[in-house]
Formats: sequence, C-alpha cells, structure tokens
Amino acid sequence: MRWIRNLNGRCLKSGLVFTWCIEWKESGGVIGRCDLGGFVRKSMAEVSYYLSPDMWKKGIITEALKLVLSFGFEDLKLNRIQACVLPENAASLRVLEKNGFRREGLLRQYDYGKEFHDVLMYSIIAQEFLPEKETV
Repeated sequence: MRWIRNLNGRCLKSGLVFTWCIEWKESGGVIGRCDLGGFVRKSMAEVSYYLSPDMWKKGIITEALKLVLSFGFEDLKLNRIQACVLPENAASLRVLEKNGFRREGLLRQYDYGKEFHDVLMYSIIAQEFLPEKETV
C-alpha cells in the first residue's frame, strides 16, 4: 500500500494522466480507453473516455467509468471529477448522468482537443459518489 500511495502521489505531483485500456473479454483486443488527468491541487481531475463505435450501446463505458470514479475518489481521495462533453453527444451525456454526474453549464468556445467548441461541463463530487462515507 505504501508503494501504491507513493506512486499515486508522484503521478499527481507531476501532472501525469492515468490511462486504462478497455479490453474486450471475448477477443482480448483493446476496444477503448479511459483517462483521468488534469489534476488540480491533488483534489480535482478530469475524466475522458473513448470506445470503438462498434462497441457502443453495450454499457461498457458506463461500467468502466464507474471503476475510474472509484479509483479517483477512494484511492486518490479526489474531491471532484469533471468531464467536458459536446452538447450533441447524447450517448456520452447519458453515460455521465448514469454515473451520477450533474450538468453545471455551457462553456463557450472551450479548448477541446485541437479546436475550440462549446462544451457542457459535468461534475461529480466525492460526497455524491461516496454518500455513505463522510468526506472531508
């Protein structure tokens, strides 16, 4: 546990991004990924995800995001995890809402990838994800 805490602490300090590949059990092939990065004061981060289009509508990202949130809140002790989504991406909005994220508002012409886009900001905080545990 000390080694894991040390590693996590170094990743947070250096601003690294945690990336998980999503593997399809049947083939062993990588079908997507989830990232957790953009750490702010070791208390907040941003999540993003990508899934191969032929794997959409199977609940895969919903399940993977739940695991990433658990890691962020339980292991890294984050207070807030946020996500930016294009308003027209209804499927991604549903994934976030299924995982307890709340819509905060529209960010106009936000730096999104290599371009500027209007995006919706969603977030979830530790006390919403871990309601049975007292958070500080």
